[in-house]
This record gives sequence, structure tokens and C-alpha cells, in this order.
Amino acid sequence: MSSVKKHYLVVECMNCRRFLLAVSTNRTRTCPYCGKRLRLRDAKVVARSETAEEARLVLQDLKAREHQGDFTDRTGQLGIDMRGQGVRSREDA
Repeated sequence: MSSVKKHYLVVECMNCRRFLLAVSTNRTRTCPYCGKRLRLRDAKVVARSETAEEARLVLQDLKAREHQGDFTDRTGQLGIDMRGQGVRSREDA
């Protein structure tokens, strides 16, 4: 039996720079936007969650911010913390 705990990841595609969900127990994920196959060990992880629902909510928020142009440095300015405390922005830190 595997002792690796599954996490849900929000990652940034290295090709089109869009955000997508992935599962930490997988090695790769295909970007649904551009079709690029991502190796998760090389991908930029923006957020990590123990539940799919929490990761989905973060992804939804990122897409809304992206659409509104609400952040400048893509993921560097987001300051997302998902260690059982919900989502936290840098302004809250």
C-alpha cells in the first residue's frame, strides 16, 4: 500500500501560462488549453490542497483575477497558502 498522500495542485502551464488542476500522484498532465504535456515535477505549482473542492475554488479565483487583470506578476504576487487554513492573499499576510 502506498504511503504517498494525494494532493490537488493548481499549476501553471509552461507553454500557454494558463492555470489548471492536477493530482500530485500523477507524473504528467495535459494542458486542456494548448495540449502541451506537462511533467508535474517541472511545473510551477501555484497552490496545493488536500481537497479537490478547495483546489477548484482557488483555480476559479485565479481565473477571475486573470480575466480582470488583478495581478501583475502572474503567480508570484498571489501568496496563496492552502495548508488547511483556506486561501490567503499577500494582503492578508
